[in-house]
Amino acid sequence: MKALLASLAIFAASSAFAATAIWTGRSEQVQTVTYKWVWRCEYDYLGQKFWRLFESFCPATIEVQ
Repeated sequence: MKALLASLAIFAASSAFAATAIWTGRSEQVQTVTYKWVWRCEYDYLGQKFWRLFESFCPATIEVQ
């Protein structure tokens, strides 16, 4: 019983602030201020759209807080 409660507590603590945003399919290559080329990817979380930068590709989902 203690092991079950401990594992439930760990699960609750690890996922308390994590949420999943989904890639909208929109992306573009942009150049950073350090002249590096990266992907600018648009994500949606509960209707709120925002952009993130990635070096090689746009992941289908990302964790947000």
